[in-house]
Amino acid sequence: LNNTAQDDQLFNISSIVNNHSEEVFEEMISNLRPLQLKAYNTVKNYITNNTKQLGLFLTGEGGTGKSKVIEAIVNFTRKYYGKTDGLYGPIIVTAPTGTSSNNINGFTYHSVCCFTRSNKSPTEQTYQKMGEKISGAKIIVIDEISLTSLEDFYKQHIAYSRALSTLTECQI
Repeated sequence: LNNTAQDDQLFNISSIVNNHSEEVFEEMISNLRPLQLKAYNTVKNYITNNTKQLGLFLTGEGGTGKSKVIEAIVNFTRKYYGKTDGLYGPIIVTAPTGTSSNNINGFTYHSVCCFTRSNKSPTEQTYQKMGEKISGAKIIVIDEISLTSLEDFYKQHIAYSRALSTLTECQI
């Protein structure tokens, strides 16, 4: 299946402000362990103060709760910013494979960045389309980064930069 075509058929994700009631969200936060809570609070403080760019690397063995931290961050971000422009809303959640992106209710970065199997360079029109989709984003999450090559990480950087350059005002 073509992930880009699937994206076009999806409803606007930014319309989902918060998947959980306030009680469920508070319980989710209270169940985070100390280091998980520290990571969550780092992002929460960044969002509420927005003083500089944040690069956060969250690591741990399988089953340590990284996805729970991502879920808490996604819910807080959507609650804080509300509905924003673009397909993905205020937070873009990506991973390198369909399975890993499904585990975090996200998308493959190939889909978000409009990468194709042919490895042809994207056109300016492709970057404009991507720019429209990511226009409301404030945060980008890349899960399972260890499965991402340096080359693909660089390609994502270029794609986000080029897509954002097509917008009249840079959002991220």
